[in-house]
Amino acid sequence: MVAFGGFLLAVGLVLSLAVSDRLEAVDLTAAGWIVAAVGAVLLIAGLITATAKRRSEHRVIEDRHITTD
Repeated sequence: MVAFGGFLLAVGLVLSLAVSDRLEAVDLTAAGWIVAAVGAVLLIAGLITATAKRRSEHRVIEDRHITTD
């Protein structure tokens, strides 16, 4: 999710800042800002999720059977 968010952010910024063309029904600048915003949200959500997974605690419970002869 982090890589895809970064990709969308980059594509959106290119569309909004570097492309000055307009299609008949689509304003590429506005579409670029929308794509960049979605990419930023995905990037942040992915980073939060990855951080939460690293902080999770894993416990191992072992059963030990001791026999005395």
